[in-house]
Amino acid sequence: MASTGLAGWASLPEVAVMLEVPFENRHSDPTRIAGAIRCVRRALMRSAGPNLTRVGSIAFLETSVQMRRVLAPIIEALVPDHGTAIPVYLPPLGLAAMRAAQRASSDVLGAYHDWFRANGVPIPPMLWEELLKVELIARRAQAASLGDQGIEALVVATQQNGCTRAVIAASHSSGGTTTYYLPHAPVAENARYADLPVDLALLRGTAEAAYYRRLGVQDGKRVHVVGDPAFSLPSPPPRTDVQHLVYAPSTYSDAILAADVAVIQSAVDRPVMVSLHARMRGAGAAKLFPPTWRILPSQPTTANLGDHGASALIQHGSGVGLEALVLGVEVIDLRAKGDPPTYPYLQSPHVQVVHDGPTLRDALARLPARRAEQESRREFARAWCAESGPNAAVAAANIIRSTKHEGHCENVLLDGWRTSPESG
Repeated sequence: MASTGLAGWASLPEVAVMLEVPFENRHSDPTRIAGAIRCVRRALMRSAGPNLTRVGSIAFLETSVQMRRVLAPIIEALVPDHGTAIPVYLPPLGLAAMRAAQRASSDVLGAYHDWFRANGVPIPPMLWEELLKVELIARRAQAASLGDQGIEALVVATQQNGCTRAVIAASHSSGGTTTYYLPHAPVAENARYADLPVDLALLRGTAEAAYYRRLGVQDGKRVHVVGDPAFSLPSPPPRTDVQHLVYAPSTYSDAILAADVAVIQSAVDRPVMVSLHARMRGAGAAKLFPPTWRILPSQPTTANLGDHGASALIQHGSGVGLEALVLGVEVIDLRAKGDPPTYPYLQSPHVQVVHDGPTLRDALARLPARRAEQESRREFARAWCAESGPNAAVAAANIIRSTKHEGHCENVLLDGWRTSPESG
């Protein structure tokens, strides 16, 4: 098989992450041997690669727990009319195809190296593996020819993951599959989210749709607001007339987490509960926090807020803050002074932004006076997340049902990196 030409385009957002996040803050095994073993598995093992689930003629692709959470309710809504959900596997490559993928990704790697050296930028140590991984998945997706298998719709929950982008582009190259983006997290304030390389978008709220219009999305008929299927409102709503705080850490490096913990400890004289990120839940996670802090059960933070309440949720650039605002819980965003917000919803006065112990103490002191503004914060949050739970899942399922026959559009909604032949 000839080179797909996709490794460079599909990998661009992940390469940007490599340049932005220091290597010591990433979690992959850095050794060349370990990377080579992972790539051989991706080439030759049917089960290695992105997870695809098929319901009738509709396929869903996910690569993480968070994506599974947001897509599973839509799958459940479609099953009664479209049949049992079954796994779909991209066909493995043979040894010759694997070697061809290595050669193709090496060509792209050489172009990257030239640019990095010319601009004095250190070469990310895992760049070679990212490019090869994407090339391998792209070739497997092309060999799968999802359209020829009767798959009319492909629904993804990220637009920046390299393997996901490779499958999207391979689907577009066949022309018969309509692609949909339904976000697993709020839109983020960075270049990696300035991108909708799909036919239709199923977004969370009117503010998110307006955000993409400002970026250049022009065909409003292909952008729909459905809400967040993964987020269910607890009943009754969380109590906010309690003393304790809830801290929702993100999957940053141990050094960043330690700095956050130190700020909280310096400013807080009340109990702290910790609601762990889905990728942090394990036996070793408790070691990251003071022994007096209580680690809450391994469930979504919204469920923990419903069970325990909170006088405020402290977080560091997390999407869970939006869900907390919808629930009426005060949100405090802890970030380094001068850092921009991770998400555009993290705005004052709806969210209090703090940088250190003194500013956190001031924010906590303002909590009683801010209770009167709770409904205003909820209204603001609903612009970013209009609906939740089953209602959002049914809305998304209905749109997919009614549009899946349309096929790939002439142009994707927004190619924020560059236009590739395969993506239209």
